[in-house]
Amino acid sequence: MGQGLSLEQKLQQRLSPLQVQTIKILQLPQQELEALVRKELEENPVLEDTPPVRSEEGAGASGESPSEEAPKDVSLEEYKEDSTPYYKLYVNNRGRDEDPKRETLSVKEGITESLMEQLGYSELDEHQYRVAAFIIGSLDEDGYLRRTVTNVVDDLVFRVGLETNEEEVEALLHVIQEFEPAGVGARDLRECLLLQLKRRPQTEDVKRATLILEKYFYEFSNRHYDKILSRLGITREQLKDAHAAILKLNPHPGGIIDDSYSYKAQQIIPDFYLTYKDGKFELESIRPTC
Repeated sequence: MGQGLSLEQKLQQRLSPLQVQTIKILQLPQQELEALVRKELEENPVLEDTPPVRSEEGAGASGESPSEEAPKDVSLEEYKEDSTPYYKLYVNNRGRDEDPKRETLSVKEGITESLMEQLGYSELDEHQYRVAAFIIGSLDEDGYLRRTVTNVVDDLVFRVGLETNEEEVEALLHVIQEFEPAGVGARDLRECLLLQLKRRPQTEDVKRATLILEKYFYEFSNRHYDKILSRLGITREQLKDAHAAILKLNPHPGGIIDDSYSYKAQQIIPDFYLTYKDGKFELESIRPTC
């Protein structure tokens, strides 16, 4: 008895899962179909039981349009469900550019993270570090400490369980006020501006501006410039220069550091590319070797 090989060619049509489901619904008896529709209407509140609107023109005796054709008999045995994996249908026809432009997403450093990083370089013991970290966590988004030193001491004792006093909190607050950005850790606008003037080159205009904020902040805020002129004995030109120095300061130091997401970050260049070619991985160096 001889054995041989034979080739047989078959033509099969593959359907998507949605098409298969549609065919199954079309094969249902009327009673089961009505039950399925009622079930879907009960479970899905978006669906509405609205009767179809038919045009009276051209309707036959049976109420059906002459253009409507009777549905063809469909059998599932003639079809097979499409089981082709998605990755075999995906085509990547994009070539790799010599200098690929990849969009990078970066997160800028927030004010709290920046201050905590600077705190790590301070020469503090463990207890002082924990107290200072709590103070940093108490700053608002503008970089201000809106609470009194007494309230901070109470929170440290009752909420964290750290025994401290107002003198220690005040001293550690002054440490934080030396951090960047200038003016952070201030308790009010006046202190915030004075902290920034302290770091500026001590010109005559800066010294005069410091004096105005220290002794005549109320008059300056309310624009009582004549009182300032008479009490300090300065000219209007000198007051104008001091005013200009104050206007260069930032009343919201915490806003300098943004913790939002930004797509305008500096491009990050990888050290190498790992590609899969002809059944094996290839390592391609990006940076020039010396």
